[in-house]
Amino acid sequence: MKKTVALIIGFAVLGSALLPAQNLLDNVDYRRAIELQRMAQDAFGAGEYDQAVEYSVQAEEYFERSIETARRLREGYRAENFRSRNERRLTRARDLDFHNLFDEEFGEAQALYDEGRDLLDADEYADSIERFTESIAKLDEIDAMYAEKDVLPRYYTVRLIPERRDSFWRIAEYEFIYGDPWEWPRLYERNREILRDPDNPHLIHPGQRFEIPELEGEVRTGEWQPDE
Repeated sequence: MKKTVALIIGFAVLGSALLPAQNLLDNVDYRRAIELQRMAQDAFGAGEYDQAVEYSVQAEEYFERSIETARRLREGYRAENFRSRNERRLTRARDLDFHNLFDEEFGEAQALYDEGRDLLDADEYADSIERFTESIAKLDEIDAMYAEKDVLPRYYTVRLIPERRDSFWRIAEYEFIYGDPWEWPRLYERNREILRDPDNPHLIHPGQRFEIPELEGEVRTGEWQPDE
């Protein structure tokens, strides 16, 4: 009888070793199992062998439950990591103006993220990870589409060039703008309200940031950066 009870208690002790250490203190089932294990040992020491067996069996049940709880915690942490990664990718895509350049594809990626977040809130971790993974894959597709496009700058900041001062005519002539100085009225009309004298297109100043209207078929985003 003593050997049988000792063996049962030993199994309970073995069960505690199966749990990841980082989750033990946050796991109510594990703490209850430890308490029952101690009670079993006390009963065994007092010669109350039947009670010791009962406590040991209960301790083993709680150890099993605590293992499942720990697994759920790990799955929740994993789902949260996927959510965070997905959110960072969406933020990056917005910063690159992908929500305007690829509005349909970006909308699909956002919808998948929203579904994943709702599933995560409902503790449906596996399904939430699947949605986040699909959203990230959609953003990867958008990255590939962007890489294939000839993307031009959307904004140009007027520079101080003593030998050839910027003007709407000369800005429009730049290859990365229109490559055609006769397109200068597009720039003027889009940006006239930020001029110091809106009725004078010849008076622009260094540091003014002009938006460049897209021509048909163009893709524009971000700032023009001069070569160092």
